Amino acid sequence: MDAFHEQLYKRKTRPIDILMRLIIIVITLGLSWLAFIAARAYLEGIGRIISVLAVAVIVYFAYKIAIRFDVEFEYTYFNGELDIDKIMNQTSRKRIITVQIKTIQEFGRYTPDRKRALEERDFDTVIDVRSLKNEATVYYAVFKHSSQGNCLLMFEPDETTLAEMRKVRRDLLI
Repeated sequence: MDAFHEQLYKRKTRPIDILMRLIIIVITLGLSWLAFIAARAYLEGIGRIISVLAVAVIVYFAYKIAIRFDVEFEYTYFNGELDIDKIMNQTSRKRIITVQIKTIQEFGRYTPDRKRALEERDFDTVIDVRSLKNEATVYYAVFKHSSQGNCLLMFEPDETTLAEMRKVRRDLLI
């Protein structure tokens, strides 16, 4: 019988996300002002139309960049395989990684002691898909991936996902 489970959660807004949005707003206002003034000053009659279009294009692209900071993660477990996707502003989706549960070398709770031990190791890829909420239970997995090499994954699987992972790898310490 096939095992299928999905888990979706939103990442807590980080201070860096707020700072980046503020920087985008300031840059957008500055570029819009420059485009508006320059087009009107140097292009005379048609300058008014071009200045409005330039401002509209700048604001559009700034919006497209700013919405990328509204992040959700989706874990999809299917028959021994865990797919992790990043969803930005509920509109665009990007596959982060697919993990074969059988390839996991280490697995457990991501405690402060474990964090220090893992920081001393060298990984080709570190994947952090945590919600950053205080009450969340974070796990880590170390595995070899065909394209990303030696990987460290920090994530928050729910009980159903953990139970399905245990069916594939009974030796996983949880």
